[in-house]
Order: sequence, then C-alpha cells, then structure tokens
Amino acid sequence: MFFRKKNDYKKQLEELEKTKQQLRVAHNQSLEASLEDINSNREFYEKMRNHGIRRFDNFLNLCLISGVTTSDISILNAKIRLSDQRLEKLLFARMLSIIIIEYLKDINELLGFKLIGELNTNKYTQFVPIMKDLNSRFANIRKENETLLTSIRNNIAAHKTKDALNLINHMFNVDPDKISRIAIDIVQLNIELTNQTTEIIYVMTAEGRENEKNSR
Repeated sequence: MFFRKKNDYKKQLEELEKTKQQLRVAHNQSLEASLEDINSNREFYEKMRNHGIRRFDNFLNLCLISGVTTSDISILNAKIRLSDQRLEKLLFARMLSIIIIEYLKDINELLGFKLIGELNTNKYTQFVPIMKDLNSRFANIRKENETLLTSIRNNIAAHKTKDALNLINHMFNVDPDKISRIAIDIVQLNIELTNQTTEIIYVMTAEGRENEKNSR
C-alpha cells in the first residue's frame, strides 16, 4: 500500500507536468497568433494613414489596443496558471488586476460614441448593434468586479499604502484564481470583438478594391 501510494503520487506529478506542458504549448501558439494580428492591424493602419485615409481611426485604434491588451492579459494569466509559488501568483494577480481595470475603463470609450459615429458615417451600420452589445457586456464585467479590482490597484498593486501590515494583509487576501477567471472572461469577449473587427476589415478591404477598380 505504501509503495502504491508513492507510485500514484508520481503519476499525479507526471500528469500535472503534462497538463502544464500542454498549457505552455497552447499559450505560445496563442501569443504567436496575437503577434501576427497586432502586426497586421498596425500595417493596415499605417497603410491607411499613408494614403491619407483617417475616417477609420477610431476603429483601427480599437483593433490595436484590444489586441495588445489581450496578449498582456493572456501572458499574465498563463503565469498564474503555470506557477507553483504563492508569491508569484499573487504578484501576477496584482499586475493583472491593474491591466484589467484600466482596460475595462478604456474599452467603454473605445466602443462608445466616437466609434458608433464612425461606423454610421462610413455606412457600416450593420455592425453598430454588435458593438453596442459588446460594450454592454464589457460594462457588466466591470460592474461585477470593479470594487475588487479597484481595491487591489489602489491598496497593493502599486504599493500605495505605507502601512506595511495592511499591505501584507490585503496582498494575501487576493485570490489569484478569481482574478484569472475574470481575465478569461475578458479574453473570451475580446475574441468575439476581434472576430467582429475582422469582419469589418474584410468589408473595408473589399470596398477599397472596388473603389480602386472603379477609378481606373
């Protein structure tokens, strides 16, 4: 029985390491895809500007910021998932909390009045309800988690409190798994956003080709 327990424990460790390795591979693949998306959006934005086209600035700004934020959140979330050390998990969770709360504030503006006006002006009205719905869903995540995330940012993420005991108590009350779950919700919503912005870029590209064809 004693030796069987040791063997079971060894098997559990092997399974855990296998799972972590699978997570590392999936994470690396995701980051490579994110880098490609960011570079593609940056090149597209630069091309538009070089041609003097500025009527999609709010939209393309949204594409770049959401893309970079997705990669930031994914990196820190993977660190939480892969780490075996409590202090590491707490540090990554604090860093992640800052990025999440700031992004949830920014995305409200990025998906707001200026973007909607831009879509309407460019006659891309079919995408307006979708963007409004996404903005509402981001707002719900912010509403549900703002108190927690703001408390982490204000009290311990930037070490704003000078009361060391209070700082430590706040720090050890952070639940990295909860922050990780919030991060997952945001990344999933960002994926939906990316799918929609990709559709818009397809329409923009087709429109550009048609305009170029007609101008010949």
